[in-house]
Formats: sequence, C-alpha cells, structure tokens
Amino acid sequence: MQEARAAGLRRFKTPSLEAVERRRQQLWSLMFALLVSLAAMLVVLSFWEEALPDSLENVAQMPVLRACFLGVTAAFCVYVLEKERHLRKITRALVDERVLNSALSNRVNELSVLSEIGRAINSVQDTSSVLEVILDSALALLQASEGAIMLLDTERHLLTTVCARVPQDDAAPHDPASHTIPSEVLVGEGVAGLVAQQGTPLLVSRRSDPATFSRMVSPHTRIESAMGVPLVHRDELLGVIVVHETAGETHFNEYDLHALGLFAENAAVTISNARLFQAEREHVAQLQEVDRQRSEFVATVSHELRSPLTSIMGSVRTLRKRGDTMTPEQSGEFLLVIERQSQRLLKLIDEILFASRIEAGENRLCEEPVDLVVCVGEVVKAFQGREHGARVQLLAPPTASVVACGDPNAVQQVVTNLVDNALKYSGESPVTVSISTAGQEAAVTVSDRGPGIAKDELPHIFERFRQGSDGQAQRGVGLGLYITANLVSGMNGRIWVQSDVGKGAAFTFTLPIHREGPVSADDWVSDREVAIPSAPA
Repeated sequence: MQEARAAGLRRFKTPSLEAVERRRQQLWSLMFALLVSLAAMLVVLSFWEEALPDSLENVAQMPVLRACFLGVTAAFCVYVLEKERHLRKITRALVDERVLNSALSNRVNELSVLSEIGRAINSVQDTSSVLEVILDSALALLQASEGAIMLLDTERHLLTTVCARVPQDDAAPHDPASHTIPSEVLVGEGVAGLVAQQGTPLLVSRRSDPATFSRMVSPHTRIESAMGVPLVHRDELLGVIVVHETAGETHFNEYDLHALGLFAENAAVTISNARLFQAEREHVAQLQEVDRQRSEFVATVSHELRSPLTSIMGSVRTLRKRGDTMTPEQSGEFLLVIERQSQRLLKLIDEILFASRIEAGENRLCEEPVDLVVCVGEVVKAFQGREHGARVQLLAPPTASVVACGDPNAVQQVVTNLVDNALKYSGESPVTVSISTAGQEAAVTVSDRGPGIAKDELPHIFERFRQGSDGQAQRGVGLGLYITANLVSGMNGRIWVQSDVGKGAAFTFTLPIHREGPVSADDWVSDREVAIPSAPA
C-alpha cells in the first residue's frame, strides 16, 4: 500500500487500524512538542535578551535566524498535515474493509446456517423434526431469545403453534410473563395473526414504537422486540414464523426482518416438501396396507368359495352316482346341503358386489318413514324360522310403533348382518334385539353373551376384511360390519359397539326419528359418526 508507505508504515504490508491510529497520535504528539519547544524558546529569548552576551544577542536578533525557525516549523506542520491526510485515507479504507469483512462474515455465517439446514433436512424427513431444525436455525441466525412456527388452519381461521422455543426461567417458572408463545392465535390478532392476515413481514419494538407495540404485544410479557414473517409457497400461506427478543440487550432492525424474510422463503419450500414427503409416505403405507388386505381378501375369498363349491360338487356327484339307490329322505338331505351352500355363495358374492359399489360411491339410499317395530320384527321372525333361530329375541318398546327416517331395505340388511354376526360368534347364548328412543333418535341394539371383542380390535371393527381373532372358526370375508357401517352412515345414522371380553358385545345403531311437517336444524343430531369404539357419552 503506497499510502501506508507515505504515512511512514513501511513495515506493514496491510496495516491494522490500531497501528494507523498510533501513528497519527505520534505525529500530532511530535508536532505539539515542537510547537511547545519553539514557543518556550521565543519566551526565553524575550525575557533574557538583555542577559545574553553581545555576540548571542546579535545572533538572536537576526531576522534570517527567526525566519529559519518559522520556516522549519511551518514545513514540519505541512509534513504532519500531509501525513495526517494519508493516514485518514488509510483509516477510511481500513474501516470500509472491516465493514465489508463483517458483512462477508455475516453472509458466510448465513450461508453456513442454510447449508446446515439443508443437510439436516436431507437427513430428517419427518415434518416435526424439520420444523424444529428450521426454528433453531432461525433463532441462531438472528440471535433471538425465543420463537415459534405457527401453521395456518384455514377451516378454523387460526394459527396453531407446532414448534416453539422459550427460554426456561428457573427463578420464576410459573410467571405468566415467562410464557409468551400461545398455543393458538386467531388470524388478525397479535403479531403472528396480523402477519397471516396481511401476508407481509412485521417488526415491532417496545423502545422505538411503544404505542404500536402495546396494541400487538401483551404488556405483561417480557418481550422487548418481535418480528413475524409469512411462510408462503406457491402463493399459498402455510403459516408464520415469529421471533422475540426478551433479554433486552438487542433490538431487531429492518436488516434482521429482511434476513428472516429470506430465511422464511426457503423454510416455506422446506415445510411444503416435508408435507409432501409425509403425505407420500402415508399414501405408500396405505397402499401397502391395501395390498396386504387384498392379499388376505383373495386368500379368504378363495377359501370361502372353495368350501361351498366342494360341498356342492360332492353332493351333486353323490346324487349322480347313487341317486337311484337313495331314499327320498337321503336325497333331500343332499339337496338341502346344495341349497345351503348355494345361499352361502350367493351371500358372499352379494357382499363383494355391495362393497365394490360402496367404494365406487354408487350406494344410493332412499329416505322415507320406516316403522322399526315392523321392519325389525320381520327380520327376527325370519331368523326364528331358521336353524338355531330360536335364540333370537325381540324386545319391542312400549309404544306401538317407532317411525324413523331411512331406507327399509337397508334397515333390514343392517339388522340381518348384526344378528347373523351375533349368532356366528355367540355360541349357544341368546341374541337380543331391542328398540328404543332417545331425544330425536331411534336406536336398535343387537346384543349377545358371547366371548366379546378385545379392546385393541374395537377401533378397527368396522374396517374392510376385518375378522375376529378369538380362535373360533370364521366364515365370511370380513365385509359384513363394513357394509353395515356404510349403510347406517348413508341413512344419516350412527353405529358403535360396546364389548367386554367374556361378557358379550352390543352393537347399536341410531336413525333420526321421522317427524311430520318441516324439520328445523335443531331437531337433527349434528354429531354423526360412522364408527366409534364405544357408546357416546
């Protein structure tokens, strides 16, 4: 550096700011000493001029000598000023270099943080873990005390905190001021809510704008400065990132807000990708489960088809070979086997076809008044005419009729499936069908005293291809309760099951009671569920 050499800093290839400042102090100190010495000499000559010898007195009074002193002093002052000018240039250059180095260091720091985020995201695809990495990185980048990521719930019109970082205050763990991150925030309220409503970044500070700060931040909190930026990906608002400064040592500025905004752009893409990955993973898991169920379904259907076909073919073969020598009673028994197995095949095929119509959305039900006492009574009578049907009992309500809104055929199919299921699993215990009313609903309950259902199976009892695991011989493909639940749901009803192992099970479904004239919205039950593991409270 030529200017450094001109300023007397030849030994420094790249002088430091401290060395330049020392050089400036040395020059001014030397100049001050010279001026003080010159002034002292002139004072001495003025006071002791008479005491000097004649030869020295003549020399002291020489104009040339005085001019030389003044010239040397002026030249030295010019030298010092010139050196000062060069040193000032060097100082400005070094200051600019420090500012640039600081900015470059900050930029490298930001890039390093973003790089770490990228590596963390590539190693962790779970959405919650990704959110934690993003928030921790943002707080480290801005040196903030606390912060949170809030995702938007469009249906409820609020922001829900999914990830938060709050410093633990051991001195006052129960102080409300130490808890500044709410679990939910309505859109339009507070810093996060206003950012979500306007879709723009926001910076508030207690020191710079106390009026605006008090409107957005509770005065009982220890927040000194707060920022919020929206998480937007492809013009879709995903949520908001908010950061707070509670220590009071630093206050956020526009540069911090801009840095957080740039960070939020990458964070929004990351959150969207994590969501897509999680949704894809769930979809793959669902496909794997469907494939597993289909494999089990094919195996079960193959077994269920083979058993009746084997019985039918065996009976037909026997009748063909020995029919002429059989008595009418013997022939009737084989024909009865053929009839029963054919009905079993027909029911199996009907269930499969009905389930396929449900999957295709083609299950349309009519809505008309249905007398449950008559409709359910017909089903019970039909069962009582069959083998083992004497165990089925009907408990009718005191009223002559209970009229509900539904599809008569669907109601009979639901009751048939529930009673048939109870007979299959209850052994020799009785099966009770009861009808009751509660509020604006009519309820039909089919209960038995069989082995019951295990608690871990209750949440899945109405799923497709689901069968009991109590060790009893099973028949069917596990579509009966699935079809039943969909039929009840299609009639605006509910269905659930109560069961204790060893004490039997009780399946209950409800339908809206039919009322003459217009029906208001308050007359209908709004809480409708396809299947729940226990009775509603």
